[in-house]
Amino acid sequence: MTKLTTPFEIYKLLDKSNCKKCHEKTCMAFAGAVYQGQKQLSECPLLDPAIIAQYSELIKGHDNPDQVMEKVTAELKEKIKQVDLPAVADDIGGVFKNGMLSVKALGKDFYIYPNGDISSEIHLNSWVLIPLIEYITHHQKEAITGNWVYYRDLKNAAPKDLLFRQQCEKRLKKIADAYTGLFEDMIHVFNGEQIENQNQSDISLVLYPLPKLPVLISYWKADGEFESDFVFCFDSSANKNLDFESIFTICAGIAAMFQKLSLRHI
Repeated sequence: MTKLTTPFEIYKLLDKSNCKKCHEKTCMAFAGAVYQGQKQLSECPLLDPAIIAQYSELIKGHDNPDQVMEKVTAELKEKIKQVDLPAVADDIGGVFKNGMLSVKALGKDFYIYPNGDISSEIHLNSWVLIPLIEYITHHQKEAITGNWVYYRDLKNAAPKDLLFRQQCEKRLKKIADAYTGLFEDMIHVFNGEQIENQNQSDISLVLYPLPKLPVLISYWKADGEFESDFVFCFDSSANKNLDFESIFTICAGIAAMFQKLSLRHI
């Protein structure tokens, strides 16, 4: 069996939830630590023991963090080079102008160049870059349907639904319970809009973390014996524009972003 020679190959084995149970901030950071020999694959508590047994002896190479980031960046650049950026711009809701593709991801402008370079006004985190590149390279020109489905209804996502609830929805529910300005901030950051009484919720917003990936957020306030709740829904076309793992990563990124923002107010 082929050895795993880059952090990105190790990352693809993980569930990409950024759960921090391994004491690293992200799954990509854990993959880098495993690649460098600082951690063992078995230190991921969510990884199937069969996967650990199969791949632990196939990890080759111990690079420093700068080398790890260089290799991940190089792999992403190679993916971009395979794409006709002017041709896909309209399909993904981007704009190709002045020799570069401009796409909004998590409310910020990202600029992608034919040589594979990527730039943005924000730090290029792996949990933004990887879904963005997957979105650019694997979209299927699927039109938005307007039909909302839960994460568990997305193709192949059901086994990760409980983890999605914990890492994405429950984290944001906790923030919303304590910080009433959360939804106004979401509207501002993502150019979202509040809609009326969707799912009989107290608050419903439609956000666009990626141009062709609308997300419906519904929040129910605590009422008597009923606890508050927070739910993500996705357009039924979501799987055609992004795989379920990258959708997980995007939502975990939203939760992390607003968790940091809320600390300034709570």
